[in-house]
Amino acid sequence: MEGVRIFDVSNPHDPKLIKNVQTCKGSHTHTLVPDPKDKNIVYLYVSGLQGIRQDSTAYGCKSSDDPADPTNSLYRLDVIKVPLNHPEQAAVVTGARIFTGLGVAPESEMRKEAMAARAAARGNRGGRGGAARGGGEAPIATGPRNCHDVTAYPAMHLLAGACASYGLLVDISNPLHPVRLDAKSDTNFSLWHTAVFSNDGSKVVFTDEWGGGTGPMCQATSMMEMGGNTVLTIKNGKMTERGFFKIPSAQTPQENCVSHNGGLLPVPGRDLMVQGWYQGGIDISDFTDPDHPYEVAYFDRGPIDTPDDTAHASGRSRYTIGGSWGAYYWNGYIYSSELARGFDVYQLVPTDKLSANEIAAAKLVRYEQYNPQSQPHYTFPPAFPVIRSYLDQLGRDNGLSEDRRSSIDQTLTKAEGQSGAARGATLRKLASQVEKDVSGATDKTRVRAMAHEISRLAAVSK
Repeated sequence: MEGVRIFDVSNPHDPKLIKNVQTCKGSHTHTLVPDPKDKNIVYLYVSGLQGIRQDSTAYGCKSSDDPADPTNSLYRLDVIKVPLNHPEQAAVVTGARIFTGLGVAPESEMRKEAMAARAAARGNRGGRGGAARGGGEAPIATGPRNCHDVTAYPAMHLLAGACASYGLLVDISNPLHPVRLDAKSDTNFSLWHTAVFSNDGSKVVFTDEWGGGTGPMCQATSMMEMGGNTVLTIKNGKMTERGFFKIPSAQTPQENCVSHNGGLLPVPGRDLMVQGWYQGGIDISDFTDPDHPYEVAYFDRGPIDTPDDTAHASGRSRYTIGGSWGAYYWNGYIYSSELARGFDVYQLVPTDKLSANEIAAAKLVRYEQYNPQSQPHYTFPPAFPVIRSYLDQLGRDNGLSEDRRSSIDQTLTKAEGQSGAARGATLRKLASQVEKDVSGATDKTRVRAMAHEISRLAAVSK
């Protein structure tokens, strides 16, 4: 069995295997994409990283040198259809052919060295990711034939494919017939690893797992462009690469460190991402300005090992592989899976880069479920913390004069002390005044957004 197993876990004490769905290239990760027209159907996009399996283990799989061959099982993501009322009928129904026409991505010398090191490491472990088990074919020297991870954003009908040498943007309006919109490569990137969209779908962040998660890639001498994030803007189905982000605190040679898994932190008017960096700890970055992403907050446990640890006979430094594999925001807290030291729960605290109002606004977003690879869209209810978040941001970037910010703050305080029709009247008048502030503001976007939120709150204050 190599593929996806489906279990019934309605009774957590007695899970039952419902179906084994065999795939032609196994399964490294899989991503859930709901059918936009039928709530009873979901699709699983399967990222298989190995070569084609033989007919003796998976019937009907075909390998070919031609990525455009429609019968070729190698250059595709297998797509599994799962009827939720009858999951036992789950089966591979098509292959997402999103690699056709992509050539070999250009490589820097450092990336070539990194790939050679990864290949050597796989060989030392018995070759799980090179040639397929059972005598299958080795990878062909051409463009990508699989992805490490794909992140779906169902609300925007988009999918981001982190496909080793390329980052892909895919239209999944019809999940059975995905269409590649764009593809980007970058010689600075070692391994396009995973992706996170901005809430409005105008940006996407790709991570680079330089060193495979086991190397100390955040040292003072490490390249800033490799082993971090790159931010791309999305317009008319095309991506434009903008800025890079990497944690600014240098880590020791004893700490495996590189950008890894995470998701959005919901704050009005900002694009914030929380993620794990292995022994680099957890980090929150702001990519609202795609050209200048920066660090907002962090927590770093420090190294597991010390510089006094002895070395292996090979002369290579010995250190424990650990740190945050992934960090996610959920209903007011950040949860991190720490590989060596347990499961961590974090609470945000106000700083000059993240205000108490912004934290309170984030807590207003309540998830019933959260799947980082099938990214949810979030919205804010009408509320004072949402309005005050914009006011704090306008103070932080001097987007509106101090006198006007002070006056708006006083009126909001007055409205908070009122209720019913009186509150609504105060807020409607304030919204009208703030609309007039837009023309003279240096940050017109945020002033306009604040006026909109004041109007929303006024509408429910009756």
